[in-house]
Amino acid sequence: MESYKAKASKVLPQLMQSMQAYEARYNKLQLAIHKKFVQHSKRKHADSMQAIEKLKNSMFPNENLQERVESILPFYAKWGGACIENILKDSSPLSQQFTLLSVS
Repeated sequence: MESYKAKASKVLPQLMQSMQAYEARYNKLQLAIHKKFVQHSKRKHADSMQAIEKLKNSMFPNENLQERVESILPFYAKWGGACIENILKDSSPLSQQFTLLSVS
């Protein structure tokens, strides 16, 4: 940009004002694009955090373990005794890790 300003001032001094105006517009556009990028990044981050929070709330309702909030009765009513057998088969009560069972 500076090289164009130098050439413009040599050719025609009035071009210098025009070059400064173009430079100001360019800087303004660059700032606007940067602001849009930041806004989009913040929005994307907020959406991701909201999805994570939704998943956490489904796994830990009322900030508790799911088995402390939900009853096994709806699952037992839907799948019968096989539900309990599957839970016993897939879980290990002495393990310090969580076991996720999917309902399909």
